[in-house]
Amino acid sequence: MPIEKLETEHRRILEMADALESQVAGPCPATPEALMQNRWNFTRDVLSHLSSDEALLLLPLMSDRRPHIAQLASQSRAQLRALYDDFEAHMARWKGLPGEKEWPEYRRGVQGLMRRLRARIAAEETGLHHFLPVQRGERQVPDLPTNYVGGAWTIRDGIYADSQASRGAS
Repeated sequence: MPIEKLETEHRRILEMADALESQVAGPCPATPEALMQNRWNFTRDVLSHLSSDEALLLLPLMSDRRPHIAQLASQSRAQLRALYDDFEAHMARWKGLPGEKEWPEYRRGVQGLMRRLRARIAAEETGLHHFLPVQRGERQVPDLPTNYVGGAWTIRDGIYADSQASRGAS
């Protein structure tokens, strides 16, 4: 069932978010390997989930015969895209390991992103999941799901920027 899949992904993402937030709550790590790995695992799972979310929940609900449900799903899709844009901007801003002077700003950025992600998950589970299964109407959604995973390797390269630069120097 789509809802079980999405909610399982939510639980995993929330666990990873808690772990990542705990990791950045302390001082800037002397060795970045664990942080970079956690950032990459989190990024990979979030991007994969956004694609699942759109394909399994939002696009089907956008074709629901109940206009208010279709509108709600359409609005939620726009909010999902805005969250992705913020996530992508955060990842573009924070390549490699932030320095000690940047660490408080990085921490605040991570905390803000996690708050938005948690709010998104809560709103989706309480405001959309119960509308599945879709009541099919004649309304057709003209687009295909967005490939949120497409940019994952570029983001991964940014996460590991420091370690790749140091490997290239040796």
